[in-house]
Amino acid sequence: MTEVSRFYVREFLNLPGHHAGAYVLAEVIEEIDRDGHRYTSTTLDIADCSRKVSLDLSTHPAERENTFRKLDLLIDTLQGVRRVLVEVLAEEEWHREHPA
Repeated sequence: MTEVSRFYVREFLNLPGHHAGAYVLAEVIEEIDRDGHRYTSTTLDIADCSRKVSLDLSTHPAERENTFRKLDLLIDTLQGVRRVLVEVLAEEEWHREHPA
């Protein structure tokens, strides 16, 4: 069986000088058997200190819609958290600079 890495990301999440151990690891591997049949496996691991989330994203035809929904929901959620966090922290900073 031949394996081809179609996508691979392994990155530390924290900036240098911050706590070590936080990372993201994502991989899409395509396997091709002797008869030319293709199988795809997808993994996504996110770790922060001692906590880790591992997702196995199924590529089976009956599961694909659900897999894409998971990915879209994660993307939307992360973007929403970032957007609100920027707003809240800007408000906190403004209140520090303009005490009542």
